Amino acid sequence: MELPQGLTPEVLKNIQDFMASQPAKQEYVRPSGLLKSDQVRGVNPRYRYEYREYPKALTPPKITIRDANHERQLRNSWHMPLPWGTDDDGKALTANYYAEAVYPRDVQPPQIVVNNAQEEAAKLAEWRVDGSGAKGSVYPKWLFHAEKGGQMVSSRDAEIALGGGWFDTPAGALASLKKEAASASDSLDGLRETAVALGIGVDKRWGEKRLRDEIESAEAAKDKVAA
Repeated sequence: MELPQGLTPEVLKNIQDFMASQPAKQEYVRPSGLLKSDQVRGVNPRYRYEYREYPKALTPPKITIRDANHERQLRNSWHMPLPWGTDDDGKALTANYYAEAVYPRDVQPPQIVVNNAQEEAAKLAEWRVDGSGAKGSVYPKWLFHAEKGGQMVSSRDAEIALGGGWFDTPAGALASLKKEAASASDSLDGLRETAVALGIGVDKRWGEKRLRDEIESAEAAKDKVAA
């Protein structure tokens, strides 16, 4: 075999020796397990979660579709036209859909996003005027409890079934908890005053039940002496 001009066996040997002397290429190994914060794109280690009520998504009340024309109007307003194109086959499919559709029927409109309390109040008022909803009855929605956390409900019946102590925002649940704590403190203060008036040596560690028991015992003893 004739080698190209200038390429001698010695040169080929030098090339081979040079390639063999180079370090092996390190293949990239994807990290596994829990990634460090600097390995996750878009993570800010100093970020702290802060609850914000807005923007929020509202689910409109159901709407009754009267006929095919009404459905076409609604689909256009929701930017949800039938996806079958404008060619002959697509038009035939659309015509067949409306020919077989059953009217009237109830449908769920897509959710809308409100950015502040004014927008939310205006949208709720609009739905109430339409007669299709009532204040506080836009579902699904989240409810919050001071001790039980958050819970999503999908209907008014589901909300009623949860019982009392549920609020539309975490702030409302927290305010309720503080109010209950203040009320309990006032109640204990009143019981302590009553106990002192009856001559009972009150221990500040006593709870409401112990205070009531001591007061009842002292009052019963007092009535017995009076009799």
